[in-house]
Amino acid sequence: MIALVMDSFTDTDIFTDLLEACSQRQVKAYILLDQSSFSHFLKMCKDLGVDLEQEKLMRVRNITGNTYYTRSGAKIVGKVHEKFMLIDGIRVTTGSYSFTWMDGKLNSSNILILSGPAVAHFDQEFRTLYAHSKPVNLKEFSSSKKNKVFDELCVCASSWEGNLKLRESNTGIVISVEHLCNVSQQIQLWCCLTHRSAFEK
Repeated sequence: MIALVMDSFTDTDIFTDLLEACSQRQVKAYILLDQSSFSHFLKMCKDLGVDLEQEKLMRVRNITGNTYYTRSGAKIVGKVHEKFMLIDGIRVTTGSYSFTWMDGKLNSSNILILSGPAVAHFDQEFRTLYAHSKPVNLKEFSSSKKNKVFDELCVCASSWEGNLKLRESNTGIVISVEHLCNVSQQIQLWCCLTHRSAFEK
């Protein structure tokens, strides 16, 4: 059994090893990821052609840091900076190392491998974090991201002269342009489309 808590997870080599452990050795993997970086994890899965809903032995959930309310009523949600991995309940790896390409190839980080009584603390911490984590509806998550992009395009379109129409379809966002008055508007449209394309990759 593998129990992982990570702030960001985009290292394809480590993720491939986890997939192999689940599929070939029937190892159960429980992954808790900080909510703010979850979209990067999903992009990695998409690039690898991995459908998380088909990975029966892998459970991926979201977590956040503490929630703070200011005097004005504003809500501030913290991030999870904990980074550790429990292995069979007898060993744990922890340190400043994140499961990202940057930490693997460029950044200076450290990682410790612990066993013995110290493991019990991490075991309890994982159980606590798991109890406060939330399951991820992958379809709703994807739909929410697309809606945000559509809203941004609508805001841009409202400032343009000429007749520019946006509508959503089953395959994405359909844009019809009858007239763009100047080059700056064309550039703005191109920037919005580039933003949307980067998300869909």
